[in-house]
Amino acid sequence: MIERREPQYDEHDLLSKLDTNLQEQIRKLGIDRFYNHQAKAIQSLLRGEDTILETTTASGKTLSFLVPMINLLKNDPKSYALLIYPMKALSRDQRRQLRDLTQDEFNSWFYDGDTPIAHRRELRNTPPRIIFTNPEMLHMSFLGWSDQWEQLFLKNLKFIVIDEIHEYRG
Repeated sequence: MIERREPQYDEHDLLSKLDTNLQEQIRKLGIDRFYNHQAKAIQSLLRGEDTILETTTASGKTLSFLVPMINLLKNDPKSYALLIYPMKALSRDQRRQLRDLTQDEFNSWFYDGDTPIAHRRELRNTPPRIIFTNPEMLHMSFLGWSDQWEQLFLKNLKFIVIDEIHEYRG
């Protein structure tokens, strides 16, 4: 049996250094400080560093990347974000969390196998600020048809989240 450990919180009050509206939304979620691992990841991402966060389920990983992503999108109105999830249900859950945190400040949409062909064309031509997709669609559409994405979305893509790192074969 693994013994319970007390949570380790960030002592630097990173929350107070964020955009006021973002602080307010985070506090509405009942969060008044970040865990150490969240603060380290947020600071790393705010510096523009590639970051891998490995921690247990329900430990706050989502907030660790949403906070710097939202910060970037607020500060660079021409920037885009791509979030890649292994399962559609997970991407839908994550979009709900994003919308709760931003109060729908940024338009976002899914680009997956269920997206109708006509809607895919529309998303390529006028992409939302945040696109949720999966590895298969990344391979088949974003990379396979990069010429149709590069003018706007790929040219201004500033934040990529890969939720769950797996090794694919075949």
